Amino acid sequence: MNARLLVLVNGRQVYQDDYGYVAWQAIPVELDEIRQIEVVKGPNTALFGFNAVSGVINIITYDPLFDTVNTLTARTGTQNLAEGSVVATVHPLEHTGVRVSIGGEMAREFANPFASLVTASPPRRGSVSADAKAQLTPGVEMTLSVSETSSSAMGEWPDAFLWNPYLRTNSVRAGFTADSPIGTLGLNVYRNELFIDSVILGNSVPLRNVVYVIQASDIVKLGADHTLRFGLEYRDNDLVDLGFPFIGGRVGYQVFAASAMWDWQITPALSFTNAVRGDYVTLDRSGPPTFNGFTDANYNGRRIFEPSFNTGLVWQVSGSDTIRLMAARGVGMPSLIDFSNVLGGNPYINPTVVNNYEIDYDRQLPFLNSVLRTALYYQTNRDLTITLDGPQTNPYLAPPSGNIGSADEFGFEIGIKGHSDSGFRWNGSYSLANVTEHVITNQGAIPDAGFDYMKGTPRHVIILGGGYARDKWELDVLARWQSEYRDYFRPNLVLPPQTMLIHDYITVSARAAYKVRESLVLAVSAQQLNAATLRTTAALPVERRVIASVTVHF
Repeated sequence: MNARLLVLVNGRQVYQDDYGYVAWQAIPVELDEIRQIEVVKGPNTALFGFNAVSGVINIITYDPLFDTVNTLTARTGTQNLAEGSVVATVHPLEHTGVRVSIGGEMAREFANPFASLVTASPPRRGSVSADAKAQLTPGVEMTLSVSETSSSAMGEWPDAFLWNPYLRTNSVRAGFTADSPIGTLGLNVYRNELFIDSVILGNSVPLRNVVYVIQASDIVKLGADHTLRFGLEYRDNDLVDLGFPFIGGRVGYQVFAASAMWDWQITPALSFTNAVRGDYVTLDRSGPPTFNGFTDANYNGRRIFEPSFNTGLVWQVSGSDTIRLMAARGVGMPSLIDFSNVLGGNPYINPTVVNNYEIDYDRQLPFLNSVLRTALYYQTNRDLTITLDGPQTNPYLAPPSGNIGSADEFGFEIGIKGHSDSGFRWNGSYSLANVTEHVITNQGAIPDAGFDYMKGTPRHVIILGGGYARDKWELDVLARWQSEYRDYFRPNLVLPPQTMLIHDYITVSARAAYKVRESLVLAVSAQQLNAATLRTTAALPVERRVIASVTVHF
């Protein structure tokens, strides 16, 4: 339920705007069609767009026009796992490619008998998607993507109450790029629809969220040293409550945004990148009166404008040393539930603004075939927001959803990654996160554990990994240790959150694969190999999983 992480699939957001989270099981992508996954840390609103506050995960699939991917994969394992997927690519016409993927999964996620009390049905997932691309003329390409998923999986509300929602998503996306005398023109248009239904206090609570996005861009090269990118974006977001207790209420907002980026290659060893963006947001609402005292006029008169920026200086000191200096301002918009929940929405809640200052240093280690990377950063978070579902949850705010103050973070990361000519590979890293907070929660006689950012953030994380690939074999092991922190949970919708100390723990995962032939791969993987059950959050303990798979390339 991270409301500050933007996840994209080929430029289309799969971040859900209702509660503000990523429904990972509802992403319409199969593992075999993924080319790469980019992970960008820190606020990147000006570069990647709306709600890229704490980071961006950009999933990029194979290009159906130039890449032919035909695979059939079957998996089985513990927790009664049964999973299968098929990916097929065809080229029906010259300069045209179409890829279709279908996947399905069923499992009994937890053996813990308590899970049966809160899980209406075992986890399941079904997905179908199609991606087409055509080269209309040299320099002109058009793409079209459609997808639909349905899923059911246990999760937590932002206030830590376990739930088992049913989700159905569908999307349509069209893209167009063309080389022109004024630069490379791009158009990206998509529609996302989410239908979510859950049972609360014996009542079905269905919600429908639809977002339309239109993005236009122009990339211009000015000589060999300057690249400019200009962008315009329109976004229409709409959430409708279809049943109890909301009975038809609707809230939405429109976003008008403009952005610009300038990349300057000052010298062969020194480059400078700047990006700016401005978001203008207008709220609107209609429907029955809310219990929070606000009227539709309070919503329809609300306007928000927030700027963001990213700037970075990269200096290639030598063939082995690189230094990066970065500063950024990111903006996290409240979710639609934050704005208008019948029980506790607030039209005057402010976006969260994150400022990040960072220096990175990379060092090539040729004698180890490795790269040493370090990062030192300081981050400020202003107007932190909370998502709540009832006035009994938070005694500090009226209405309960709102801004609760600020928090700062100082952090450090160091890691090494390398490989040898004989087939071995390794990686290791350590990260430190030190948080200080200035919030109005946790000030009364009864601390509210759900908003204790200092104690709720693990300070230390260590990751160690190793692998070996030779001929037909491939082996990998990864271990992760995390220091203790305090989490919270809600026994039911009436009682406030309860605290729980999560002790430091280690998890070990492993994978072994054998390539019988180029077209046939057998693999077995184990998650949490070191413990049958492990308490990693205040929710249900995680159980060890062992998965066997067969992949056929055709």
